[in-house]
Amino acid sequence: MKPGRRVSVLCRAVFLLLAATPVCRGAWDFTAPGEPNRNWGATVASGVEYDDNFNSTEFNRQSGYRLTSDLTLRARVVGERSLLNGVYDYGVLYPNYLHLGGVSQSHNLNASATYAVNPRLFLSLNENFVDSVQPQLVQTIARVPVTIVQAGTYMYDFVGASASYSLTRRWTMSCAGNWDIWRYQETVYATNNDHEDYSVTLSALYSLDPRTVVGVNYQYAADTYTHPGPENSLNGDANTGYLSLTRQFNPKLSLASMAAIPWAPRGTARAAPARPRTAPSFTTMAP
Repeated sequence: MKPGRRVSVLCRAVFLLLAATPVCRGAWDFTAPGEPNRNWGATVASGVEYDDNFNSTEFNRQSGYRLTSDLTLRARVVGERSLLNGVYDYGVLYPNYLHLGGVSQSHNLNASATYAVNPRLFLSLNENFVDSVQPQLVQTIARVPVTIVQAGTYMYDFVGASASYSLTRRWTMSCAGNWDIWRYQETVYATNNDHEDYSVTLSALYSLDPRTVVGVNYQYAADTYTHPGPENSLNGDANTGYLSLTRQFNPKLSLASMAAIPWAPRGTARAAPARPRTAPSFTTMAP
């Protein structure tokens, strides 16, 4: 067989294999050789999935096939004092409804930036934006399916910023603030669920050794609803003081613990009772 014909047969075989495979995936890395401080890439995936219960109901189930496509763009830029990271994901699901059709789209953006002003002062900024369809949840009560969470488009945006300053070799002061917003497309759900959350945290951290850090912290948090209800019953805010402990056992295992005492909570339905609480947690990374 001639070399040209071998290449032609190989191309046809690869094309038929991709066409017959229910899930296809492709990736490109745009980083040019010799540029270790930059990283650009894109990933495209498509597939077919079978859902045996479109509406998540116990009775009158509807089943069928769905087509999925996903595009992911990523970027990472390292500067002398800065680090920028970004990931954008766009997804398409068809059909959105088994008999009515329609296309369901989702957007997800994660971006972060850090900057070292000097060896003691560090600044960071991060954002997470989501525009997607909330999964539907159906619960059967007395053999009757009742919709608990209705599928519908929602928008979520989270923005956080922090600054830390090293006073001495062991003492570090930090200030962090967060803001997030929830917006629902369906009016019936937007009325009671559209809201914004705010929080500001001040911390004084002391390093016992290179792996152990203890801290004294204060946080103010508030929830503000678009429709707060009678006497602002859905709104609320709270002040919390807490001690924190972080221990890094090894590069893959760490322990974080806190003992908190909230005080002077205001609001009604959203305010938590003022009682001490602790929250230890372990974090590990799989190999």
